[in-house]
Amino acid sequence: HGSPHQFDAFDSSKIGTGEGRQQQGIGSYLAEAKGVAQKYADKESWKLGMESGYLYKVDAPDSMIASMANHDLPLSAQPGNVRSAVMSILDADTKKALRDYHGWNDPLDAPFAAVLDALEIAKGNNRAAASESLRNAGIPGIRYLDGGSRADGAGTSNFVVFPGEESALTILERNGKPVPLRDLLKGPAQATQFPQDAALATAHRNGVGMLG
Repeated sequence: HGSPHQFDAFDSSKIGTGEGRQQQGIGSYLAEAKGVAQKYADKESWKLGMESGYLYKVDAPDSMIASMANHDLPLSAQPGNVRSAVMSILDADTKKALRDYHGWNDPLDAPFAAVLDALEIAKGNNRAAASESLRNAGIPGIRYLDGGSRADGAGTSNFVVFPGEESALTILERNGKPVPLRDLLKGPAQATQFPQDAALATAHRNGVGMLG
């Protein structure tokens, strides 16, 4: 996780109080490519007059990643839990927004990005309410290809972990050094996270989990 701030745990209560644009949904953002997180940490640190920021290695469960919606795929190609969850919350207003604003009559044919936008419109242009609705339906977050991979349609991804799911994330390292167990046990109530921290953490999938 790239950030200009030091903290010991993700705290979703800080999301939305700063500069983060949260374009792919409201939540804590993770990145599979280390360079993405490093770039963000440097950029935001320089804004604050700092020479460098903090790079966090974060572990997220494989089960969480497997259950996320894929921002770049149509609803019909999503994991089964995502298809079922989305179809259960697509009310008449959301279907109308999907049709009127994006031209999709059949939600299953629509890319998840369009579904997310339609849901946000139906909720009064409330992105937080759209993310909360998806989370309540059983979707822990969203994954999407990063800027360096989007043109090829494959490569490394970024991840959005919806508020309420951040307790599943474990910070393993800060700037290459292990985070002491006593710090991890503090929990978000004693940690510091800023909204710009909810932007791009390093995350590298392996056989056990995701590192970020």
